[in-house]
Amino acid sequence: AGLGMSSAVRFTPLCGAQSEDPYCYVLSIDEYTILLDCGWTHAFDPALLERLREHAPHVDAVLVSHPDVTHMGGLPYAMSKLGLRAPVYATIPVFKMGQMFLYDAYESVVAREGKFETFSLDAVDAAFACFTQLKYSQHLPLQGKGKGIEITPYIAGHMIGGTIWKITKETEDFIYAVDYNHRKERHLDGTVLEMLKRPALLITDAYNALNTQTNRRQRDKELSESIMVALRRGGNVLLPIDTAGRALELAHLLEQYWTHNKLAANGLALLSHKSFYTMEFAKCQLEWMSDSVTKSFDNNRENPFVFKMLKLAQTRDELEKIPSPMCVLASQPGLGSGYAKDLFLDWASNPNNVVIFTDRDVPGSLTRELIEHMPRTVTVKVSKMVPLVGEELEAHLKQHTQQAEAMEVDAKEQPQEHTSEQTTVELPRQAFTDSYDMTPQNFVAIGQKYPMYPLVEHTYTSDAYGRIINPSDFVTEEEKPSAEPVPMPIQPPPPPPEKCVTETRVVNVNCPIKYIDFEGRVDGKSIRTILTHVSPRKIILVHGSPKAIAFLSSWCEEHLKTTCKSIHAPQLGDTLDLTSDLSLFKVGLKDSLLENVEFSKIGDYEIGHVEGEIVIPAAGLPALAPLALPPLPVHSHGQQQQQHTPPDAVCAVDVVSGSAACPPPGHDVIFVGDVKLSELREVLLGKGYQVQFDRDGVLVCAGGKVYLRKTDLDGSSSITIEGVASVEYFQIRDLLYEQYLVL
Repeated sequence: AGLGMSSAVRFTPLCGAQSEDPYCYVLSIDEYTILLDCGWTHAFDPALLERLREHAPHVDAVLVSHPDVTHMGGLPYAMSKLGLRAPVYATIPVFKMGQMFLYDAYESVVAREGKFETFSLDAVDAAFACFTQLKYSQHLPLQGKGKGIEITPYIAGHMIGGTIWKITKETEDFIYAVDYNHRKERHLDGTVLEMLKRPALLITDAYNALNTQTNRRQRDKELSESIMVALRRGGNVLLPIDTAGRALELAHLLEQYWTHNKLAANGLALLSHKSFYTMEFAKCQLEWMSDSVTKSFDNNRENPFVFKMLKLAQTRDELEKIPSPMCVLASQPGLGSGYAKDLFLDWASNPNNVVIFTDRDVPGSLTRELIEHMPRTVTVKVSKMVPLVGEELEAHLKQHTQQAEAMEVDAKEQPQEHTSEQTTVELPRQAFTDSYDMTPQNFVAIGQKYPMYPLVEHTYTSDAYGRIINPSDFVTEEEKPSAEPVPMPIQPPPPPPEKCVTETRVVNVNCPIKYIDFEGRVDGKSIRTILTHVSPRKIILVHGSPKAIAFLSSWCEEHLKTTCKSIHAPQLGDTLDLTSDLSLFKVGLKDSLLENVEFSKIGDYEIGHVEGEIVIPAAGLPALAPLALPPLPVHSHGQQQQQHTPPDAVCAVDVVSGSAACPPPGHDVIFVGDVKLSELREVLLGKGYQVQFDRDGVLVCAGGKVYLRKTDLDGSSSITIEGVASVEYFQIRDLLYEQYLVL
């Protein structure tokens, strides 16, 4: 038993603070350093990750929350160029879909510029070789310097495998929750962030703090109507999307719409470098998707990613085979590279076409410019590969010849290695004998090759049935083929050397530009509601415009002042000291106590009720002592039975003894759990009660005989039941009690 201070906690944002740049943060707990995400943009500018260079060699673990480039795009560069050598933890879908994101981004840049030297595909493979794959709610205790720290991934929504990370050290929980979505979608369930109550620290983003969203039905209707208007007038529809994240939701939605409305005459395509592999992975990860998807597969064997209408294309040639007019989901969302940019350049000038953005992308991208300003002309840098001609071709060939000659000279200058090639050497042989005279002269090196004993070994290939017979050994003269030479296939000439040429093109944007929010992120109102339910003791706000961060910070200071001690919005490179000012009391529990405590399981924990009092002596360590009992009975000799404990001893908690005349003290009933009125409504409906919500959010039951209302105060919630004394009242009260764990 003893008194200890809380863990030393420090937080440093390396990217994505006071801006909408990608996510990259360092969280240190005592001596253990955790990198929270390692995002990049599709421009792959090394300057954006320069702050990571100082911290990368000291990172002990990396936690990745989502599979897109914004959250993990910098891992290959950090591991190959910045000295990052830590294990990476992520869910299984993040591991699989993250590879699709990076492969597609790499190939998009190579198709645009001809080469990409910032990192290679080998670096991508090496980065993913460091991954440890986890399941939701799987507790993983860390080892080494991280002993005592436990990490757990929880559902975040937004993308398949998206994760909210809970990092636990002793009694303190640290939550990293960015880009989460509380709404249930077609292929994903909503986040469980509201279940993670009262963490010591919550790190979250303010990206959508100022935004509001329409309901899903309205957004679906707006998208389908915009697509059909363009198709009916003979135009094409372009939806720039990501590779393997939000693309799944849109592909599932449009497949359903095409099938329901029988639109086989109009093409529907998903165009990316890895479209086939992305959907193959999606088919095998249904257990990570929504309950409706898994139930549909379990009951009817319907896989939502086995498409009948949606065609998968990986090249422009494959896209040309799809009938027009068509609707194309093409990568990348920012229009900086990829097939979406190519189609935009081809289709933007036609007023019959339409471009629908479902994601705003990062500030400074062409997508953000088109959404916010709706310009009629845009200037775009276009890169393409052209063959070398004239002096450039001669210079290239001359350089290539010089390099080949230099390699040949180097090969001649290097000593030849010993090989196992046999060299026949004539040795003097005596007449009429089968022996050889071996003299030292016979072992002198000849031409860097050494003589071997003149023995020819005949080897035969065999299988389980014996020696393999070569049918050609038994061919007769008549069966032998003619001796006419077989013409060799003509090898195609090597492609001519090329170079990348970048030109500036002015594009007339004559087609309509629309933005319909399918980002799959929580909106501003829901952020505030969730923060009220979670009630963290400290908050760090990252990733958002300065205006959005300032708004959410001021709201937290006003509405969470009773539960939240501090709200931080750090600048890039600032280091926050978040060490808790709480003292931890550590007490020993004897086996005799644990055997008499009735534990009940709730969530990830087993809890029981123990009452005692903390005793802090003048000298020594504090201890949790048993509650004082009434005086013991007087014995026949007139003296009370007493127990003596040295004043400076450290007491471990033991069982409070009692008797029939003096029973141990009891305690008030404790209800443990967080019951939602919406869930209670389903329970009551299942029991046959008539229930409905009124306009104030009160649950009216049994025709107005019973009322249930939920109130939140200082981070704790309670349900109040009111009504007339009746059979229904007591039955509903019992059902309410059953939703809690009662101690």
